[in-house]
Amino acid sequence: IAGVVPSNIKSDEQYAEVAYYALKMIDAGIHNSSYVFKNLEDTAKSRMNAGVGIIGLAHYMAKNNKRYSTQDGRDFIHTLAETHAWHLYKASLKLGKEKGNALWMYKTLWPEGWLPLDTYEKRVDGLVTVENKRDWESLRKAIIANGGIRNSVCIAFMPAESSSLASETTNGLYPIRDFDLLKTNDTGAVAYVVPDSTKLRSRYEIAWDIDSSDLIKVYAIIQKWTDQAISADLYRRMQGDSKVGTTEMLN
Repeated sequence: IAGVVPSNIKSDEQYAEVAYYALKMIDAGIHNSSYVFKNLEDTAKSRMNAGVGIIGLAHYMAKNNKRYSTQDGRDFIHTLAETHAWHLYKASLKLGKEKGNALWMYKTLWPEGWLPLDTYEKRVDGLVTVENKRDWESLRKAIIANGGIRNSVCIAFMPAESSSLASETTNGLYPIRDFDLLKTNDTGAVAYVVPDSTKLRSRYEIAWDIDSSDLIKVYAIIQKWTDQAISADLYRRMQGDSKVGTTEMLN
């Protein structure tokens, strides 16, 4: 797996470069790892499964004065998710031409030109007011012509708890829980402060203040462009005798 920090990217060309090297790094990791069992090694090298996500969405949103709970914010996230997918699928196609497609590519739908756009829940389009911006049909034709791509899957969104510390940004797709936290892991505790927390304080949305339905809409929009799964947390203040009722849960 790997993560792209969009707030560090200055141009569309740079996003393409980052996507390419993220997949190339995973490629090297798959081939240079030591495997306990031969069948694990065979599967990893034959499927070439990768998962490149986004790290620091909350910071990126704050820098651009966007909010998870608004239509403008959802449209902004749709464009980012499409950009992320576009560059990763193009990067996997490029690597397929350079190094060969995954050996088990024939077990996937990529050789037929499948894209996540073919199988996503179409009601998601009702959550945004923007159109798709990339030329997906030309990419589809290029993938068919190449007999597929380098990776069986390319995109997954992880919590990025440790990676957010290393990258000095916010967790994966999640809004911030507070402006300063004590993050713990197996090796100890680390004092964490949200990036630009002074300058952008009024622009950040706190996770506990965002309705679960708004976050579900955000995850659904991103899933439209994703060929794997999303780590999708919801947040709810539970104080005193408060409970999540059945009606709320079903809604």
